[in-house]
Amino acid sequence: MDVFLDVLPKFIEMTDTNGIATVSKRIGLVYVRALREPQKALPYLRRAYSLEPNIEDKYDIVNMIEQCYRELELPASMDWCMEFYEAMRNAPALVVAKDARASTYAAWAAFDQCALRMIRDGQGDPDLLRTRYFEARSRLEAAASNSLLDVTEEPIHEVGLLMMNARALLRTGRLNDGGAALVEAEGILRTDTGQHALASGIYSLLADLHRERRDDSKALHYRDLQLDAMRLADLADERSAMASAMAKAAFDQVIKSGEEQYRIEREQTQAAIERVRIQRIILLLISALILLVAALLVNRYRLKRRLQVAQLRASLSRDLHDDIGSTLSSISILSNVARKKAEVAGDLDAAASLDKISDRSQRLMRNMSDIVWSVDPNKDTLEELLMRMREFATSVLEERASRIRSTSRRMHPRSSCRRRRRTTSTWSSRKRSTT
Repeated sequence: MDVFLDVLPKFIEMTDTNGIATVSKRIGLVYVRALREPQKALPYLRRAYSLEPNIEDKYDIVNMIEQCYRELELPASMDWCMEFYEAMRNAPALVVAKDARASTYAAWAAFDQCALRMIRDGQGDPDLLRTRYFEARSRLEAAASNSLLDVTEEPIHEVGLLMMNARALLRTGRLNDGGAALVEAEGILRTDTGQHALASGIYSLLADLHRERRDDSKALHYRDLQLDAMRLADLADERSAMASAMAKAAFDQVIKSGEEQYRIEREQTQAAIERVRIQRIILLLISALILLVAALLVNRYRLKRRLQVAQLRASLSRDLHDDIGSTLSSISILSNVARKKAEVAGDLDAAASLDKISDRSQRLMRNMSDIVWSVDPNKDTLEELLMRMREFATSVLEERASRIRSTSRRMHPRSSCRRRRRTTSTWSSRKRSTT
């Protein structure tokens, strides 16, 4: 019982309607049949009925609700159960399946309702009660034979009918008929020694019957049997409680084991997730390190190549300046000396040729000077470029008596002339006015 009461809130929290219906039905069944507390069983059974999707289980739930109304002696409340049975009796699916449980339960409920009204009011039609009794009993026997009801519970159903019939008969003063029903019920229970609660009720009714007949010895005898049955029922309840406690302990152990297993699996899962996260971080760090090293190597290679190119340019500029420049200077000097000697000797053709050689050698020296300046890496600054431009402009324009003005944005002296800068250099010349 405690197990179901502990599990029910969990199903409610998960909004599991099937679980709620199943557990509520079990709780109601325990309250009705084991604890004999129908008032506590009704809320659980009503909840189970409202959530149960299976019509087969709805039958059992409505039957237990009807038992609660019978124990509480509420015949008017049984009208709802009879309406349900009547609706199910005409259901097409059940008609096709030839399911006669609705008729069986309806006959049983009609008999209980008639008997309870006779017990409550102390008057009624005994013939109607007898008719309802035999109809209900015949339908129960037919249902048991057709496996519509549990065969093991058939004696319990018969004893229940007999006890209800006996109570109604005794309440209306038909002591002999009521006594015969009780004796028959007692005979049925002798074959089923485990129903101590029902036996206690029968012995109580028999004791009241013999007290009405003024037979004190038999009344005392049945009262003793009632006490024995009550002790056996208490003992059975204790055993049931012990079994329930053991079942609860086993269930708690299973739950605890399951929680421990779940905790271990969760820790393992978290550890696996953590390992994957660490591996991912390590992979990202290694990838970033590889990219960084690759970038450094590429940059180092580029710097090395630039340095090699700069060294090559410096070597070329030195070689050009030293070798070719000195050779051209020598040619220019020698041609000038030879030209002067030819002029002294009066050889004008040779002097003209030597003068051309001197001019061309000087022009070649100027061109070589431009090549050496452009190859020299030390000249790759904006300042050197501006100085070179001024020298060129001066050499070209000063022979024509022109005025020179140059403007440029101030930049860092080491700025490369090869980079794209916003640099402006304007040159203007104005020829002097001559008269």
